[in-house]
Amino acid sequence: MVKHNNMIPNQHFHKKWAGGASGHARGPLHVVSWFDQAPKKKSRRLKRTAKQAAIAPRPTGGALRPVVHCPTIKYNSKVGQCT
Repeated sequence: MVKHNNMIPNQHFHKKWAGGASGHARGPLHVVSWFDQAPKKKSRRLKRTAKQAAIAPRPTGGALRPVVHCPTIKYNSKVGQCT
């Protein structure tokens, strides 16, 4: 919890690429690389389209329900929200 009128702590630390000899006592820390970003993006997109094609004829909102117009003044401008 931040108290009083202090600066908000928002440090952006550098990634630790090497350890041991460079002064980091815990040894080399794992730095995550993201060189496969574009191929993963494509595979996710293809997977989504394949999944959508498998369930294509099914309605997306669940079972089909009739359109209901509510009778009261409060709800008569809305569709299907009668309570």
